[in-house]
Amino acid sequence: QAFRLQGKTVLSHDSFLLDFALQTPEHVLGLPTGKHMFLSNEVNGETVMRRYTPISSNFDIGQVKFVIKAYRPCERFPKGGKFSQHLDSLKIGDTVD
Repeated sequence: QAFRLQGKTVLSHDSFLLDFALQTPEHVLGLPTGKHMFLSNEVNGETVMRRYTPISSNFDIGQVKFVIKAYRPCERFPKGGKFSQHLDSLKIGDTVD
């Protein structure tokens, strides 16, 4: 099931909060504290999957939130973080699996 991006907040030069809608406005994620989820998408024709731990709780009905650090290209990693940069490029209404 794809999650639709419903909110994005820039927190710093390299971090941001993503707020995704769950299946219904009444849906509860139900993920135990400290557990992660796999997010995936097509990035440059390749399916990329990464683990992220949500910051939302079961009190956040109908949504799941993540704080993400975007790893930009640098000398040591010329391509940067493939999926974190992809997440940073998402616009409201875009989806991830």
